[in-house]
Amino acid sequence: MPRAGREFEKAVFAFIKALDPSAKVIFDHEVLDRDTGTPRQCDVWVNAKLSGHWPLSILVSCKDHTRKLDIGDIETFCGEIRSTGASTGVIYSSSGFTEPALKKAKANGVACCRLYRDEPPDIPASIWFEQFTCAQSIKLVLNTDVVSLALETWNDLFDLSLKEDIDRTVLDVVAEAYIAGGDRAVTKCRESTEGRLGFPKDWSAKLTLVTSESDQKLTIQVLGKWKKYRARLEASLVDGSYCFANRSFIGSQKGPWIDVKGEHPGNNWIEVTDTDFAPCSPTILSILHHPDVRATLREKLGPRRLVKSE
Repeated sequence: MPRAGREFEKAVFAFIKALDPSAKVIFDHEVLDRDTGTPRQCDVWVNAKLSGHWPLSILVSCKDHTRKLDIGDIETFCGEIRSTGASTGVIYSSSGFTEPALKKAKANGVACCRLYRDEPPDIPASIWFEQFTCAQSIKLVLNTDVVSLALETWNDLFDLSLKEDIDRTVLDVVAEAYIAGGDRAVTKCRESTEGRLGFPKDWSAKLTLVTSESDQKLTIQVLGKWKKYRARLEASLVDGSYCFANRSFIGSQKGPWIDVKGEHPGNNWIEVTDTDFAPCSPTILSILHHPDVRATLREKLGPRRLVKSE
């Protein structure tokens, strides 16, 4: 019958083993007690070289308890480190540590850690992270009399070729202007914030075109608007190890799924405004790009009837 906490020990072992391929990580290891010479069981034992040069042995203890570890647990572990002759020790607790335990561990050079396995972080605030995303939407305003053009829908307008280049259509020019406008907005955002995160600004561009079907000028205003979203923090997941001694996190942090094809990024995202963007550290901001602007314009706007805007 496997002893209690065996699966937790295996999880810690697998995580530590993946950290440094050059280190020798041993599961359920035995070493001789330096005082009595009798075998002592070690949950995980690590033989490594500091900076690839100085040998280092690490005793790792795994405590899968329903309670937080207290000062007595740390004192016992400090004794285990001395008895095994390990260079240092790391203790993992599935339920965390009390404040006296952390103070005791810090005074004795013991690292107190918790392993997170696909679950929301609940103790160390520093591994929470804000998640934002934004997606650009497009609006077209036609400032030309459509009656004289004998056009009914936006798709009719999109299909017109240009007088100066019959291989290009109105749709090509609009799509290129939209992509370029979005790229400029993102670049300007990065430059203006000096590396700090921020949403790109809305923008507009005015296109004046002459088609091969008529000498009449078409004036189309392209408006790029950014829709901004924030992820609910409870949807954030982590997979890694947090050390309470130095408030460091090693591993991966995962936010909610983003629907890159839909009009909305997904159920775990709520729409926000610029005033809601007050990022703390760390913060993740993703900018979504629609890969096929032409197809989207034809599908969403193309069938609609043309209306002249003054």
